[in-house]
Amino acid sequence: MNKIMQLGLASLAGVGLWTGATAPAMASSRNYSAARSASVRLIWRTRMGAHVYHNRATGARYSEHLGVRYGLNQATTGVTWITDAHEKLYNRDTKTEDIYYHVHNQNETTAGWIWRGYLIPGGPTGAAQSTPSSATQGLTLADFAHRTPLPDSPAQQAVAELGHGATLDPQYTAFAQYLMKNVLLPAPFANTNAVSAWMAEDDDTGDRPDNVLLQELLRQHGIVHFGYGPNRYQVMYMRETNQGWSSYMNLEYHNGPDEGAYGIDGITSANYFTPVKIGYTVEFLPNHKVATLIIMNYPAKYGQVHEMENNEDIPDSDD
Repeated sequence: MNKIMQLGLASLAGVGLWTGATAPAMASSRNYSAARSASVRLIWRTRMGAHVYHNRATGARYSEHLGVRYGLNQATTGVTWITDAHEKLYNRDTKTEDIYYHVHNQNETTAGWIWRGYLIPGGPTGAAQSTPSSATQGLTLADFAHRTPLPDSPAQQAVAELGHGATLDPQYTAFAQYLMKNVLLPAPFANTNAVSAWMAEDDDTGDRPDNVLLQELLRQHGIVHFGYGPNRYQVMYMRETNQGWSSYMNLEYHNGPDEGAYGIDGITSANYFTPVKIGYTVEFLPNHKVATLIIMNYPAKYGQVHEMENNEDIPDSDD
């Protein structure tokens, strides 16, 4: 047993919530699954601060090693949960590492472990404030390092049409799919029928309310800095009438390949997008609306490449 687990178990040995003692004692044997419990391996388990959440109507609430399912989350969407511990489990079937939060209601009559992807930051209570720490606000790109994205033929076609060595990055695409379904589609953008928002220069969002909201949502999920290189991203979210979803890749905005860049630092027409990590997803909505999200991470050298492209002199039409 590693040191962090020893500390966590020792410090919480006397806490009933930690062991699930306050979770519904009536959970029947039919809700126990030895196979589910055996499918995961504990990596670490330790205390965490009190943060307030509500759960989505998806998934379920479990005992600490997922052996007992206490109930479906659709039955507790109105409950205000307060966190007190968290754990990371390795799923032997999917080869992923998932973090679960241990939560209890305000009068401590109900508790259990819920995958943090099913939790939404909630309102204030006497025990905690509505604004959780940045570490617990939402899933981040790192949480999707070993996840396989859902099949998305429109996204695959759009990236194929982009060409120049472009491919979908599995981690970025799985993260984009999570943000689309759980964060952006429910978000109160100013014009829900024609959203056009993109990540601006860090805190400079201009006077576009949709840009302000997008940037705020991205920051809650670890996408903070615009630009080129490690931990810097370019993001665009659109929700408009379907006029050819593949055009929403928007090459002009993302500084698509310019012949002037070829030959710079080994960049060619064939490999222009090869080193670029691309997450892209498409959602077809009612009333012929289409939502698209793209998350891109360029190598640092592309900052200089694009600056040179954008500063190139445009020849006179008379020449």
